[in-house]
Amino acid sequence: MHPSKTPHHRQKEEEPQIERETVLNDVRTDFGERNIYVINGEDGSKNPSTESVSTIIYVTALRAPMSLMSTPVSKIAASLYHFRNSFFQFSSIRLITSLHTLEESVRAAVEAKTYQEIPELLIASKGSFQHPNPFSFLSTFTQHLRTQIIDEILQSFILLRPRSHGKVAYSCLLSYTLQSPNPLPLALAILQRTLRAGCIPVPQTLLLLSAAWLDRRHSQSVSNILLEMQSIGYRPDSGICNYLISSLCAVDQLNEAVKVLKGMSGAGCVPDLESYDAVIGAMCAVRKTTDAAEKMKEMVAKIGLTPRQETIVKVVATMRANKDIWRAVEMIDFLEKAGFPVGFESYELVVEGCLECGEFVLAGKVVMAMTRRGFIPYIKARQKVVEGLASVGEQELSSAVRQNFGFITIAIYSLIRTPIANCNSSLKSAENRTNHLQLYQNFRSQQAMLMQMP
Repeated sequence: MHPSKTPHHRQKEEEPQIERETVLNDVRTDFGERNIYVINGEDGSKNPSTESVSTIIYVTALRAPMSLMSTPVSKIAASLYHFRNSFFQFSSIRLITSLHTLEESVRAAVEAKTYQEIPELLIASKGSFQHPNPFSFLSTFTQHLRTQIIDEILQSFILLRPRSHGKVAYSCLLSYTLQSPNPLPLALAILQRTLRAGCIPVPQTLLLLSAAWLDRRHSQSVSNILLEMQSIGYRPDSGICNYLISSLCAVDQLNEAVKVLKGMSGAGCVPDLESYDAVIGAMCAVRKTTDAAEKMKEMVAKIGLTPRQETIVKVVATMRANKDIWRAVEMIDFLEKAGFPVGFESYELVVEGCLECGEFVLAGKVVMAMTRRGFIPYIKARQKVVEGLASVGEQELSSAVRQNFGFITIAIYSLIRTPIANCNSSLKSAENRTNHLQLYQNFRSQQAMLMQMP
């Protein structure tokens, strides 16, 4: 006869029979659906041992009932630990099943040629499609068939409204194609449809597109690669060229970006402001002021584009940082003579650069050019210009600059105080109108005199 078993021994034997769900329900009942936080062990591991479990369980905002106080802490912790592993394992299985189901659903839509259902499927997946790509099954097809299917998908997406509804599908298609063998020119066609739909590719596209482009450029010219789009029924445009230029600039491939800018015209793509702005901005970022000035002149003289004021400011600021102030003055003079006005901020940067370099005479000439445009430098810059000219013995120029400042200030102040268009009854008298007209004529004559000054 076996000796009688103590309650402690009976408890040890009954523990393995306790179901995980029962333990979880007990804990939920006792804790009132509270959160239990399991902190890592001292060794930083994610799987603490049951022996040290009494020191790693922390329950927040909880007053434990007596039924829980009588239960060993190690027993609760061990049960929760095993339940957590089972829950994560179940979640992983469900995620794999969901991904498998998504890819099968996309494939079924492709086989049925119901392509407009694909965006709905991807949107409903709520981002779980990133790994693996839901279009991975296309790799089982031949390249010709794969190209035909993607082309049909792109054509069907043209009818989507709103057009941005296909953003997720475009992103998946572009990512899949760029990571497949021989991604060009099909990837350029997908990129073109993406941009025309008003969608912005994901940042990863910059790197993938640049890598694919540079790999193809070892054996082909810029224009030949772009013209390959015609073989699949597409034509290159400035949009994909501009995105390609931006991608190359983003990965420090400025020289290749310049080659694309130069060669895109050979494929029938005329460079625009976006093309030049991307290249000039990248040049300014690495302080290549000489190249930036040349591109500025090229876009104005050869292409006939009007540079944006922010682009001019960026170039002038870079030249000022490089102490290349003479080149900045030459560029502004070139733009003004070509009929492209320069804004106040660019002039102000040049004046400050001249003062920093001690070029007071040059600063005086720039200031005179500013006044001809109706700009007045800030008061500190005006004072420094006048004092600097006097310090180098340019009394005549200093006096002319000072008088010019004074006259324009008074003229503008008077024009503001007595506007012709909004004059009140007291200004409608013949005397006031005559005085105002005389003031305006004096201002115009002074401006004409300034135009003749060197």
